[in-house]
Amino acid sequence: MFVFSDFIRNRRLKEGLTQQEFALMLSEASPKLIGVDNVTLSRWEKDQITPTLRRMVQILDALGEGVMGRLLKANLPMRKTVVNNLQRLCLRQFGQFNLPVENANATWITDISDKNSIAYRYRVQLESQVMWGSGEMLLLSQAKVAVLVLNEIPMAYISYVYDKNVLRVLHIAYRDRKSLMSLLRYLAERLDYNSEVLHVFAKVPDPPSRSLFLALGASSCTYKDSLYIERDELLTNLICILSSTLQFE
Repeated sequence: MFVFSDFIRNRRLKEGLTQQEFALMLSEASPKLIGVDNVTLSRWEKDQITPTLRRMVQILDALGEGVMGRLLKANLPMRKTVVNNLQRLCLRQFGQFNLPVENANATWITDISDKNSIAYRYRVQLESQVMWGSGEMLLLSQAKVAVLVLNEIPMAYISYVYDKNVLRVLHIAYRDRKSLMSLLRYLAERLDYNSEVLHVFAKVPDPPSRSLFLALGASSCTYKDSLYIERDELLTNLICILSSTLQFE
């Protein structure tokens, strides 16, 4: 189990640095950590205080550590509100409140080089829709797509593109609660080891996907049919949700 106080102390000792030197290293590695000093670091190492989950994400990013691998299944300061929001969304959309564990037998298909693949057909179907502006069509031509398949049945879809320091989600869809959890993990993995992404924009014209991103903490922005959330905030919320399902695995 990941224990932050042990991790931060062991990592500092591995670097051979004093607490003051390590605090300086963190602040130089990420502007988000400016203000972390040796006093704060000492209290972290002694487990006198625990940083917020979002702060843990930022520290792991700065140290080049995988966020998902460290924080999932750990004893973490949870955000109950975001978990409750998603439970209520599942109740509205599927008539069931609890968040399930993902289906381990489902597979993500991403290959669009084969015109017979389901991922290629999904890409063609997206391009044929009339909801895209000219700028969005350019993004769509560069986008990655993925389709979650279970027993040859498509269960979830996502199309996204990295646009400078922004991850743009161009389309998402899901059939049930388990495919929704798989979709959320897939999205979290696109953000992990990717701290150069600062913001996430999601084009969500349909009510189900819009409700999902609102439940994840996104806010409206000036661009039509889009919602916005900071990358660190979204990744933190996704970890909270995925961790809550793993408690009952």
